[in-house]
Amino acid sequence: MQLLQLSAQHQQASQRQASMQWLEQELDKTQQDLELQCARKRPTSESKNKRLLEADPLTREARTVRSHHTESLAPVKSV
Repeated sequence: MQLLQLSAQHQQASQRQASMQWLEQELDKTQQDLELQCARKRPTSESKNKRLLEADPLTREARTVRSHHTESLAPVKSV
């Protein structure tokens, strides 16, 4: 009787161990997938710098002044 109990416990432990190994493999796959997705979504330094400059109020003001300046320099049509 004890031998049957030990055998059943051993079988259950083996199944739990196999389940844990499978879960760890799935977790590793998921982590790798997430790392790949993050790497794809990571902005390049150029686009990141552009966004930082666009968010900078001084840069935004300079852009506005520059656009108003260029509008005032529109070519005059000769009649």
